[in-house]
Amino acid sequence: MFTGAVEFCLIEEKIRMQRRNFVTTLAVVLAGWMSKSALPATAIDTKESAQTSPPPSTYRFSLILMADTKPLEFILVLNNLGFKSLSAPALRRYVANFPKGSTIEWAPSDLRIGGEPTDKEVGEFGAFARAHGIKFVVIPAG
Repeated sequence: MFTGAVEFCLIEEKIRMQRRNFVTTLAVVLAGWMSKSALPATAIDTKESAQTSPPPSTYRFSLILMADTKPLEFILVLNNLGFKSLSAPALRRYVANFPKGSTIEWAPSDLRIGGEPTDKEVGEFGAFARAHGIKFVVIPAG
C-alpha cells in the first residue's frame, strides 16, 4: 500500500513541476506577444524546460506514537506519508527522488520511551540522504 502512495506522491510532484514549467513558458510567450517582439528560441523549447528539476525544498520528519500498541510502535511521517522505519524501502525510494539540495529536518524529543529509531538508524539514514544530495539535519532537543 505504501508503494502506491509513494508512486502517487512522485507522480503528483511531476505534475506540479510540469505545471510550473507550463506557466513559465506561457508567461514568456504572453510577454513576447504583448511586446510584439520575436521570442527567443529557448522560450518555446518545452523539451528543455520539462527536464528542469524542481527547486530544493525543506521537509520535516515527525515521529507519531501509535495508540493501543504493545509493544509501543511509532510511525515516521514525512510530507504526509507514514513509514514504519528509517530503513523502509518505500521511504528510501521516496527520499531518493527529492530535488538535490533539499533538506530533511528532524527534531526528535530527548525523552526516550522505547521503540524510537536508534542513533545508528538515524546515522545510516543521514548517510543515505547525503549520498543522494540531500541534507539531513537532526535538531537536538533540550
